[in-house]
Amino acid sequence: RLNRYYCQLLAEACGQVLARDIKPYHIDRWINPKVEADEWGDTTVYNARKAAMRVFSWAAERKLLPENP
Repeated sequence: RLNRYYCQLLAEACGQVLARDIKPYHIDRWINPKVEADEWGDTTVYNARKAAMRVFSWAAERKLLPENP
């Protein structure tokens, strides 16, 4: 459930950017405003990054994406 939550937030933050075009700065642009607004602490940031890495790793392993951004 938690991964789905973070992945949904990431998808909403990236808008129409295709998964294959996502770069690390997209992740930063998603997370940094949450941190600056004191909405997310260190653990939440860690969990969000972990969820994003997990989904992109999964997609790259299955050749759905050319690489993990």
